[in-house]
Amino acid sequence: MKNIENLFSKRSSTQIFKSAFKEILPCKGTWFSFTLIIVLIGVPSCVIGFSDKTIEFFIASVEILNNIILALFAVVFTGYAFFQALINKEFLVRLLSNTNGKKSKLQESNEYFANVMMLDVFAIISNAFLLITFKSIPNEFCLFSENWINNILAILLIWIYFSLMFLIIWEMKSFVYNAFQLFNAHAGAKAITLLKDEKEE
Repeated sequence: MKNIENLFSKRSSTQIFKSAFKEILPCKGTWFSFTLIIVLIGVPSCVIGFSDKTIEFFIASVEILNNIILALFAVVFTGYAFFQALINKEFLVRLLSNTNGKKSKLQESNEYFANVMMLDVFAIISNAFLLITFKSIPNEFCLFSENWINNILAILLIWIYFSLMFLIIWEMKSFVYNAFQLFNAHAGAKAITLLKDEKEE
C-alpha cells in the first residue's frame, strides 16, 4: 500500500531537474566511462578552439548534437509510452511488490524515464539558445585582444559544453539497459500468468 501511495507523491519540475543531473554524475562503476568521455572530448574542443572558424565550427557541432538529442528524445518518449502500454494486472503487481527498500520498481522506472527526458529537454533548450546567440555573432568576433586568451577560453567553454552533451547522450546506454530489464520482467510476468492459466485448466 505504501508503494502505491508513493506513486501519488508530487514532485516539482525543479526537483525532477535536480534529480535528472544525478543520472550523469560519476558514481561507483561509472568513473572509467565518465573520465574517458571527458578526456576524449578534449580533442574536438582543442581543434575547434584553435581554428580560425571557431564560431562557424561550433554552430555546426551544436546543430549535429541537437539533431541527435531530438532523435533520442523521441526514442525515450516512445519507449516510455510503450512501457505504459505493456503494464497489465500481473506486471503491475510485480513492479509494485519489487522494491529496493524505499521505492517500488514501478516508481523507480517512472522517475528514471522522467529524468532522462528532462536531460534531453535541457539539452534541446540549451542548444536552441546557443544557436540563436552564436548565429548572430560574426566569425571574426574576439572577446579579448590577445588571441591566445580567446583560444584558451573557447577551448574551456567548448570542452564543458561537449562533455555535458556527450554525457547526456551516453546516458542512453543506461536507458537501453533499463528498458531491456523492464521488457524481460514483462515477459516473465506474462509467462507466469500463462502457466497459472494452464494449471487451472
